[in-house]
Amino acid sequence: MKYSVGIIRGRFTRKTDPGQVSSFQALATELSGTVGLGNIAGVAVAITIGGPGAALWIIIFGFFAMTVKMAEATLGVKYRKVHADGTVSGGPMYYLRDGLAEIGRPKLGKFLAVFYAATTVIGVIGAGNLFQANQAASILVKAPVVRAASSTENRGSSVLCSQR
Repeated sequence: MKYSVGIIRGRFTRKTDPGQVSSFQALATELSGTVGLGNIAGVAVAITIGGPGAALWIIIFGFFAMTVKMAEATLGVKYRKVHADGTVSGGPMYYLRDGLAEIGRPKLGKFLAVFYAATTVIGVIGAGNLFQANQAASILVKAPVVRAASSTENRGSSVLCSQR
């Protein structure tokens, strides 16, 4: 635990280390991508539809998901590319391609890397834009109607609110 806190605080970071971000910035970016739309809205929807029993399965799945996340982060660091200008590229496309090439499956790795990149683009459209637009529209439909009062009704108030 002390070592993890030391890494987050930057005790082991040197100015000469390759890359564009510090350990803390990388952690913050990773967590913001992980704890996002699916964890906030997804949990609320699951408990609403599935009841309290859904919370148990969320906890069980969360335990195994943390293990997968650790493996993903480790592979991402192992197979990242540091370019001559100091920029870093990495992620699932890289470790699928390079990792499977190391064990003698370069064609499968290249296919999975391209497939992952393409399906991620499609998924970003659905998860990012469509879901959020749906939630915003749902709130607006269920919101109270606000209309200006006419001069003949309720002279003392300027706005009336009525529920649909």
